[in-house]
Amino acid sequence: MIPVGRFAALLALATSIVSAPALAQQGPAPASPARPGATPVIPAQRTIPNVYTGRGLTFETVAVDVGTVRTRDPQPVSFAFTNKTDEPIEISRIRSSCGCTTTALPQKVYEPGESGVLEAKITPGRSGLRSSVVTIEYAGGSIAPSRLRMSVTHEPMVKLDPERVNIGLLAQGQQAEQILTVRSRDASAKIDSSEVLGAGVEYEVLDEAGEIVDPEYPVQFRVRVRNDADLAPGPIRGQLRITVTGDEAGVVRIPAIVQGIVQPDLGAQPQFANLRDNDADGVYEGRFRVFSRTDRSFNVEHVEIVGADSAGEIEASIDENDRRLIVLKGTPSLQVGVFRGTVRVHTDASDAPLSVMFTGLVRTPAAE
Repeated sequence: MIPVGRFAALLALATSIVSAPALAQQGPAPASPARPGATPVIPAQRTIPNVYTGRGLTFETVAVDVGTVRTRDPQPVSFAFTNKTDEPIEISRIRSSCGCTTTALPQKVYEPGESGVLEAKITPGRSGLRSSVVTIEYAGGSIAPSRLRMSVTHEPMVKLDPERVNIGLLAQGQQAEQILTVRSRDASAKIDSSEVLGAGVEYEVLDEAGEIVDPEYPVQFRVRVRNDADLAPGPIRGQLRITVTGDEAGVVRIPAIVQGIVQPDLGAQPQFANLRDNDADGVYEGRFRVFSRTDRSFNVEHVEIVGADSAGEIEASIDENDRRLIVLKGTPSLQVGVFRGTVRVHTDASDAPLSVMFTGLVRTPAAE
């Protein structure tokens, strides 16, 4: 009998393919169908044996790492199993966690002692590691599903680093940039063309290639990407599509997603004003300061309160000694409950006012 501690360790190992040293080496992986220009799988498949012998089908292997490939052709993976129970087992459904995975099984019902093979294929991603989980569900609902894991790493002919550009959080009028590096294993590779899909993104192909950091990719180009300085406040969503051509690479189109958020230049600190009755006299007071995220000069011209039916006599004013400090003060109309409203701050920096929400709580008077 396997000791409890050792069984738990083996079970944890079977649910992950992260622990590479524990992977058992199997024979060479079956190669993809040969065709001109195709590159076979580089290493052999690595597998993890199954330690579960419950009421479902018993799989010889529950996790397979195909290894590293240089093609995006679907990679075949096989999972052999046996019905080691005393009753027929019927498979009701097979589903995968990723649209990159397909499965095939010749039959649904397996008699006691009968064996079979679940054939699966996983399509590599554009670059790097891709993982998928296949779940086998059994009829009747009393048998726990079986889960099979597979993964594959794609080493492309051309890759982009990073694949996604996050400009970040910017104030209106600010620009931020990021350098993208296009790397290729094809010595004849070159950038054939580039285009921007969506608004708000600018780019420039730099003359200097920079230091080669990966000997497997001896050819590289650098592209500077930045946001348009004239963007209105809101999300930045764009895409830079780079087309690379080469004798070995052929034509490769690489998309780079560009995203970020443009904030209005003027903001409030705090963002929401909380009014309190500090003197317990029924008069609530709060304040906030208006500032520029780019330190530009501006003047507050006037303020007004809108959408504050429950706020009663709450008024907004500009502090006499600090023209950027807004003071809220007054008596809410509610006897008990939450009151709220919005202050619109008009400045000479923008035609659109800055809106700041305020709120307060009127509590039930304490019993005497």
